[in-house]
Amino acid sequence: HGSYYHENMFLKYNEILPSDINFVFNEFTEKLFIKRGAAKVVKIASLNFNRTIVDGKKKWDYIYITYCTSYIFPSTYVSLFDAPGSIDGYDIFSRHKYIIELFGKKYTDKTICIKLQPGIVGDHLYIPLLEISKKYKNVTIEFSKPLIFLFERSLHIISDYFSTEFLNRNLHNKRKIIIFNQSPITINHESLDDMKNLFIICSDVNSLWKIIENIETLGCIDKKDNRIIEYYSSIDNNSKQIGLDTLKSAFNEKPFNG
Repeated sequence: HGSYYHENMFLKYNEILPSDINFVFNEFTEKLFIKRGAAKVVKIASLNFNRTIVDGKKKWDYIYITYCTSYIFPSTYVSLFDAPGSIDGYDIFSRHKYIIELFGKKYTDKTICIKLQPGIVGDHLYIPLLEISKKYKNVTIEFSKPLIFLFERSLHIISDYFSTEFLNRNLHNKRKIIIFNQSPITINHESLDDMKNLFIICSDVNSLWKIIENIETLGCIDKKDNRIIEYYSSIDNNSKQIGLDTLKSAFNEKPFNG
């Protein structure tokens, strides 16, 4: 599951301990896996997520990555070590509804695309965000288009959590990213200073408007620490060759020479 920044308590028993070799994308995940008892950890690049950002004609001022494969899920989500729970999914739904109305009523001169998980309208309980958004011409709900496509057509990013898409080292050098540090997904205390370098931290939904008002002066892209980007994003190496050599060696064959 992507970046592993929001560590899942099942990681050790479902992925690390049953495996002789774990392939990971960066140094942060390498240290995490070793700490949890991984026998062997090999760093390779993410070919799927570490893509070049090709700036196209801008369609939206903001793209918002929402957390939720189901609005029932937050009420029972106990797999994160430091995730505060809620008795139901109302907290996260309220945030999504609030942001739709914030742009629809207050920031009528700005456009926003809200990316929902496809499963919201499939297998899980559907919350009527489409119906709410239809009241406002500047709000778009998107289910299926890849985030890389949406990034290229947006100026700024808002996210509920450290998305797998943030493995893309290029993204951190191209976009200002606002990330919530609020239930049900919070930032680890140990890496909060690092996250302040990568993102514009929003403590709660009521503080978002202040960030939007001052977005031009916040989160200077040119001053981001490349060492921190390297630590949390996809590394840059010959992942195909390293992966093949590792597997060949594991199966007692000669290293692959191409």
